[in-house]
Amino acid sequence: MRKIVANCLLVAPLLCAGALRAGEAAAPDEDALIAVLASEAPVKAKADACRLLGLIGTAKAVPALAALLGDERLAHMARYALEPIPDPAVDAALRGALGVLKGRALAGVIGSIGARRDTAATAALGALLGAAEAEVAQAAARSLGMLGTVEASERLRAALPGVSRENRLALCEGLLRCAETLAAGGRRAEAAAIYDALRGRDDVPHQVLTAALRGAVLARQDAGLPLLVEACRGKDFLLVKAAALTSLEMPGSKVTEAVAGVLEGLPADSQIVLIQALGARGDKAALPALCALARTGGKAAREAIAHALAEIGGAAAVPTLVALTGDMADDVVKAARGALGAMEGAEIDAALAAMLGDPDSKKRVVAVELIAQRRAAGALPALLAAAAAGDEAVRVASIKAAGAMAGAAEFPALVRLLAGAGSAAELQALEQALVQVCERHTTLAPGDVIIRKAVYGDLPDGAKADVTAKVAEIVKRGALAVEASNAEFGDPAVGISKKLRVEYTAGGAERTEIVNEGQTLRFAGGVTPRAFIDALRAAAEMAPPAAKEALLRVLKQTRAPAR
Repeated sequence: MRKIVANCLLVAPLLCAGALRAGEAAAPDEDALIAVLASEAPVKAKADACRLLGLIGTAKAVPALAALLGDERLAHMARYALEPIPDPAVDAALRGALGVLKGRALAGVIGSIGARRDTAATAALGALLGAAEAEVAQAAARSLGMLGTVEASERLRAALPGVSRENRLALCEGLLRCAETLAAGGRRAEAAAIYDALRGRDDVPHQVLTAALRGAVLARQDAGLPLLVEACRGKDFLLVKAAALTSLEMPGSKVTEAVAGVLEGLPADSQIVLIQALGARGDKAALPALCALARTGGKAAREAIAHALAEIGGAAAVPTLVALTGDMADDVVKAARGALGAMEGAEIDAALAAMLGDPDSKKRVVAVELIAQRRAAGALPALLAAAAAGDEAVRVASIKAAGAMAGAAEFPALVRLLAGAGSAAELQALEQALVQVCERHTTLAPGDVIIRKAVYGDLPDGAKADVTAKVAEIVKRGALAVEASNAEFGDPAVGISKKLRVEYTAGGAERTEIVNEGQTLRFAGGVTPRAFIDALRAAAEMAPPAAKEALLRVLKQTRAPAR
């Protein structure tokens, strides 16, 4: 009979667990679970009972669970069950265990008291700050921190002067937790007092000092700016870094201006972390200070400024970045060019276009290159103007940039430029530019493509399939591209990487294209706009010999539409 009862007690938790998982209406039997804890059931069964009591337990289960707090095998599961039970009996049981348990079991109970934020245990926890066992004293410090009250912080501050080195960090952690809770609750003055008490010590770890600085500044909000500035100017790099990170949590241009205002004269390492913070803030209020330092700062600072200006953006940053593209240091030049290429907005394109009128030809060339890099189509009128004036280097660079972006609207201007080109370099650049525009505007209709032969498989000599009819049907449906895939053509060579080869005629020209499996074959060829051909022919009739030859070479690469 006893064996049957024991088996029932073992099965009860499992049935309860199954009921919870299945979402059944019947709740687990709390009495049965409590009986398991009082029985001679195995540890696993008792642990399962604790787990379920953590879900459904009431004050009725507290005595049985409290009885396990000293059991080294089940104490952690008993606390797991007790902590979520919303009844004062739990707090009374945990406080009662403080004077009974020792070592790890006591430390665990202390942690549970902190988790439940039982302020009635403040005095008892404070008394344990001087415990001989380090894990007990440290647990008491952290739990007082979790309480987050002024009284808890006073207990911690009173114990700090005489605390052992071994326990000091835990005590500081408790104070920081208290301060954070007080600040979150609107009691900023009390929180600031705790942070200041920690900042003023020279016997606490560096991570405590940096956390205390952050807290002291944030607790004061705008009134904490003098502390932030003081740290930025300090010699302790870790505190400078902490100040930089703290600034990222503070909104407003006042903060930006305060940080930017201390850059001049700082060590390079300090300048860099503050510049990075200013970039991350993205506030244009930093631009005057950053642009000024870009002229006088060291190499590392100049490079950091280029990256920061890219993050901040705005047309006002462009002149400084352009100036940095002429820097003596390659890393700075690379950063500045990357920044100008990455910055977004029509205002950036407009600023670069305006720089095409700069008297410094090197800056004009840089502006041209950056316009091309950004594909700033809005700057095309300025590029075409630059292509017709100034020194040859600027003209050639402008022509190349225009050729990469120009469309039908700009085509006549490029033709006129070629007809009047004054140097071989300009002729060559304009010829290439016109070819590029013609290629971009060549049109191809499905009716212009005739498929002569198409094969798919292990080319050239392996297993393959004739897919001519299939490709012809795809083109007939209006497509000018075909995907080389098994889904489209089947798999004539299983396990082997295949190719698609298509022989076709487009606009009277015979072509052959080959792509790998997974790639897309796009049919080439097409018709050049009639307006392009007419403009080229008209210009060739009037152009001088060298320009005429270039225009005729462009015409040879076009295909006139049928009349």
